[in-house]
Amino acid sequence: TELRSIMGVELSILFHELENGGLRCSMRGKGRVDCSALAGQFGGGGHLNAAGYKAPGKPYDAHREEILAAARLA
Repeated sequence: TELRSIMGVELSILFHELENGGLRCSMRGKGRVDCSALAGQFGGGGHLNAAGYKAPGKPYDAHREEILAAARLA
């Protein structure tokens, strides 16, 4: 929630690298970006202002860039 309190921030995405490879992604928004729809593009879910998913086994750096690219379009 602290990241969303920064002026101009409408979406925060936290990435956590999994021990077995891949990542876990957690999204928090303020309403303009539908976090559930964004996470749904990658097999996850949640609701309008909070969502996430896990992507085990995917290359961390490449997948992180894919998520960020999708977020820029949201």
